[in-house]
Amino acid sequence: MENDIHIKDYLDIVKRRKVSFIAPTVVVLVASIVVALTLPSIYMATAKISIEAPAVSEDLVRISPEGYVEERLASIAGRVLSHKNLMDIVERFTLYKDLEDKFTTEELVGMAGENIEIERVTTQVQSERLTKSISLTTSFKISFLGNEPDKLADVANHLASLFLSENDRVREEKAIATIQFLEMQLDNLRSEIEQNEEKLAAFKERHLSELPELMALNMKTMDKLERDMDTQQRQIDDLVNRKIYLEGQLALLEPMMYKVTTDGRRILSPKEELELLRSQYLT
Repeated sequence: MENDIHIKDYLDIVKRRKVSFIAPTVVVLVASIVVALTLPSIYMATAKISIEAPAVSEDLVRISPEGYVEERLASIAGRVLSHKNLMDIVERFTLYKDLEDKFTTEELVGMAGENIEIERVTTQVQSERLTKSISLTTSFKISFLGNEPDKLADVANHLASLFLSENDRVREEKAIATIQFLEMQLDNLRSEIEQNEEKLAAFKERHLSELPELMALNMKTMDKLERDMDTQQRQIDDLVNRKIYLEGQLALLEPMMYKVTTDGRRILSPKEELELLRSQYLT
């Protein structure tokens, strides 16, 4: 009963002072509508870039995926959103044309930087090494705000292309540095192997007669040399026989080639006699 009386009193108060409640509400509503209609429209264009996991085994390089992405993204963003690039964007897309008389170039560049937003998109994944769920950045969004909707998409796409180009350049630099490091390691290992081989060769030379494995090695080497000698000898015999055969074939082709007179002069063939006679005729 007491509660009913209190509620009835409240309702009476609202009825008596309804004008006091309604008037401020109407004034605030009208003011909000006027402000919303008079303020310029703000648009946003967003480009989304996916992030690939680093192609490096965790067994080789102990890195935190989240820290790696954060560091990489911060480094690239610092280069892409440099003063030079922002000024180039303002000039290329003729941003803030209506504000050039009111603000300096530096202020317009600052406005462009403030209208750029970078938002990370994360997801929870299970880490095999840490055996727990971690927050991993899988992509990030680049947004540009302004009151010129026809230019916002072009600016957002240009910013995304700058991020991708800078990322490719950084990856190329890191790849070159990694290759140089691996080549240096390879040279060091090659030098170390050569030094060890020289030491081993010197040791074997000093203890040549004391190495038990050399007997079997020498026997195998001797057998191989003998087989090689037999093979070479067979090849020599084959070549000699072929030479004799070819000389016989040549003798059949030129019957006079190997005939000589009693005083040791070679008998000329008819072709050679004809050439000699032609020479004498011309003389």
